[in-house]
Amino acid sequence: MTDPAAEGDSKHPTKGDMMGDLLTRMSSAALRSRRDEAGTTSVEYSVIGGLIFLAIAAALQTFSSRMNGLYGVIEAVIVRN
Repeated sequence: MTDPAAEGDSKHPTKGDMMGDLLTRMSSAALRSRRDEAGTTSVEYSVIGGLIFLAIAAALQTFSSRMNGLYGVIEAVIVRN
């Protein structure tokens, strides 16, 4: 009596078939992961851009407050003279 799996019976996949299926699944999973990274990268860049915007806005607010104070001093000196 012979083993049906050894003869290539379609009901029982061989080790080679299972390995090929595993490799196919792994490669498709790797490709899906690679596509997902593009979305992740764009989100990371958006967060970084938002943080840069907040830093610039805070710096400009501080700078404008100091400039208003400076212009107030200059105005007071001009008005006295």
